[in-house]
Amino acid sequence: MLQKFRERMQGIIAWTIVIAICITFALWGIQNYLHGDSSGNYLAKVNGVKITQKKLLTAYEILRNEKMRQLGADYQFDQASQLELKKEVLDRLIKEEVVMQGAQKMGIYMPLAEVYQFIYSLPQFQRNGAFSPEAFSRYLSAVYNGSEMEFVAEVQKSLSFGQLEVGIKASEFVLPAEVDTAMRLKDQTRDFGYYFIDAKKFINTVKVSPQEIQDYYDKNKNDFATSEQISIEYLQLATDDLQKKANLPLPNKKLSAKEKNEYQRQQTLQLFNDEYEKLSDLTYTNSDSLAPAASALSLPIKTTGLFTKKGEVSGLAQNKKVLKIAFSDSVLKQGYNSNPVEISSGNVVVLRIKQHIPATTIPLEKVKTQIQNILLMEKAKAAAKEMSQQLLADLKQNKKPESLASRYNLPWKVLSKVKMANTNVNAEILKTAFDLPTPKDSEIGIKNVVLANGDCAVVVLYKTYIPNVTAKVDADKGQMQKLLQKDVADFTYAQFINGLMAKAKIKKEDLDKKSASDGGANVPLDDD
Repeated sequence: MLQKFRERMQGIIAWTIVIAICITFALWGIQNYLHGDSSGNYLAKVNGVKITQKKLLTAYEILRNEKMRQLGADYQFDQASQLELKKEVLDRLIKEEVVMQGAQKMGIYMPLAEVYQFIYSLPQFQRNGAFSPEAFSRYLSAVYNGSEMEFVAEVQKSLSFGQLEVGIKASEFVLPAEVDTAMRLKDQTRDFGYYFIDAKKFINTVKVSPQEIQDYYDKNKNDFATSEQISIEYLQLATDDLQKKANLPLPNKKLSAKEKNEYQRQQTLQLFNDEYEKLSDLTYTNSDSLAPAASALSLPIKTTGLFTKKGEVSGLAQNKKVLKIAFSDSVLKQGYNSNPVEISSGNVVVLRIKQHIPATTIPLEKVKTQIQNILLMEKAKAAAKEMSQQLLADLKQNKKPESLASRYNLPWKVLSKVKMANTNVNAEILKTAFDLPTPKDSEIGIKNVVLANGDCAVVVLYKTYIPNVTAKVDADKGQMQKLLQKDVADFTYAQFINGLMAKAKIKKEDLDKKSASDGGANVPLDDD
């Protein structure tokens, strides 16, 4: 098996695939995955190999910074988000360690010559289109913090990891008969009919008792709670508002326009810095009021309307930094002024709570109608399902679909030669029609289905038309072969990974419990 991997890994195309797979892992793993720490503590152990807190935190910082770049600089990770990200990183490191050990056991490795070729090709070490020893050396000392031999050894292991994946996937193939079968499934058409049972038609036939409403309210009180709301008052200091104040007499009236603008900019910046210091000092020393700072700096105290933790679509309450500060303990619970918050370049605010409305449970009387409608709809959906089951039983007794449509007052629609890709039929009904086995002779296929929204349908399959795939052009078959081969390869590799994970002896800390016990810090286990 291993020999087949190696044979299929030869050539420029295979090497290109390896680089594509390994580039992310190599740059991730080089800096944290295999670069150990001397501590005897760990957060996980895979077949005796430790994953230390240092590895986790380094990997976490890399992924967190990447998410920050994607989501924007003003996005703030709360404690729950940080914990979920750390759990994601730890699971990833465990999986990578399991796979790495699997590759080593199978004797899969990357020759040193090809490892160096890969390193020389990395853009981080390129200058003017060529490998730069100086850039490589700076990376080893400033970022990697290790020797060249250690670095090369880790890259070699990382590339072997990718070689394993490519080797397994490249070993998979599909037979021409499998391609033909897939083509037949893709291009076949079917004749079928269906009843559509709208759950809303039963609304007026079902009843809800007062006790049912009370029981639902008692079990779902969290669904009937108002969100916590606050409004804030704030002082805003912005360079745009200081332009007039900074419009001082020029020291030399013969200055050019460019020099005048630069002088004005410097004066504004200096004034902003001075005012910022005053604002910060006054709101800190008078932490229970904005009035002293407002009076000293001649700034108006502005206010917002009420808003929740979700914020608003416009205004100050749409800023994520402001939301985080406004709902922080020091501002919300202790009633202090906030520190200055930069909402944009040269634009800061200091805020405090003006009004606070805690979350409360809405009384039953105010939500009784809402609950009644929910329960009526639930019962209506149940009635629709019951009718679909009755229809199914009637059809199995060879009763005519048209007469049943009249009896149950339902629409009955018959379609001919419908393809799987048809977009004019409800997707769930279409799937049901194509999931039914092809009927034999004069038989029909029947199935009822509950749709995602609670409506129901009963599908009757009459006939399946199988296309002649021998008439298909080679290009169509080739495309289908590629799609099938990718699916088979991905499935095989996933099964391989699942097998390694099932056999591995993994000891992992519960980060939820750690977070609860140490206030959010991830304290590693002592060595055993």
